[in-house]
Amino acid sequence: MDQGRAGRTQGKQSEQYVFGFEIHWNRETKQTKLSKRGIDILIEAAYLIGKYDLDSAIDMLEKLDEKEPHDASVLYNIAVCKEAQGKTDEFHSLLDRILALHPNYIFARAAMAKCLAVEKRFDESFAIFTELLASAKLHGSEAIALIGVLTVYHLTKGEEDAANSVFLMGKSMFPDRFPLWDQLRREAGLSTGLSGFVSRGVRRFGSLFRR
Repeated sequence: MDQGRAGRTQGKQSEQYVFGFEIHWNRETKQTKLSKRGIDILIEAAYLIGKYDLDSAIDMLEKLDEKEPHDASVLYNIAVCKEAQGKTDEFHSLLDRILALHPNYIFARAAMAKCLAVEKRFDESFAIFTELLASAKLHGSEAIALIGVLTVYHLTKGEEDAANSVFLMGKSMFPDRFPLWDQLRREAGLSTGLSGFVSRGVRRFGSLFRR
C-alpha cells in the first residue's frame, strides 16, 4: 500500500499536487453483484478491449447487461468502447446512466471531469477533481485514471508545464502502468488515435469490480 499527503499548491508557472490517498491493489470482487459467469465475461471483454476488438467487446457486454443489468463496470466498459468508436453521444449517455445508478463510481466521475474539461467547462471539471483528490483510499487503477485525467485537464487548458508535472508524477508512481504522453494528448483531443484508457483496458482486471 502506498500513501502520501493530500494538497495542491499553485505557483506562477504551474500547479503542483501531492496526493493523500492510500493506494491498494485488492480486487474486492465481493462488491460486485455479477455472477461468477458474469465476472468471467467481463474479464474476457476487457481483454478484447485491450486488443481493440471493440465490436466484439460491446456485443458481449451488452448481452451481459441484459442478463445482469446496471453493473457499473459493465456499463463503463461499454462507454469506453463507444468513446473509442467516436460515438460521443452514446458515451455521454452511458456516463449519465452510470452516475445516476452509481454516483460514487470513480472511473465514470473522472471521465465526466475529462468531458467537462474538453468542453472548456474548467471550473466544473476541477470541482470533481477537488473532491476525488481528497479520497482517503483508491484502487491503483482508480488512481491511474484520476491522475491521467488530471493530466488531460491541464492539456485542454493549454498548460503544458502543469500537465507534464502531473504526468511525471503519475509515471513515477506507476512506472509500468501509467499511460503514455501521446495517449493522454489524444484524450485531450490534441492528436488522433487510440484512447489511452482503451489501450490499457486489459490492465483493468484489478478494478473491474470497484464501486
